[in-house]
Amino acid sequence: MDETKEWAALALPAEDKVGVEDPREMERRAQAAADKAHTRFIVSSDPDEHIAKIKPYLDWGFNHLVFHFPGQDQERAMRLYAKEVLPRLRR
Repeated sequence: MDETKEWAALALPAEDKVGVEDPREMERRAQAAADKAHTRFIVSSDPDEHIAKIKPYLDWGFNHLVFHFPGQDQERAMRLYAKEVLPRLRR
């Protein structure tokens, strides 16, 4: 969960970012939300949990998804995702 804190600004809902032009203010807002940033991402080592959380987007018609791996070993994470998750999402 700690690795998601760096990305807290991305986890802010749109209404918390609208009109913010000062990067210091955005940083302040991100820091205030850092402890709940993980709730806006899929944070799990269980492929089944990823599938369960992603599948509704496919059912809604999304066909372009962005996956981000904030950990230190991104190559390993991408390989695992390609092996364990993506094949099960393909239709």
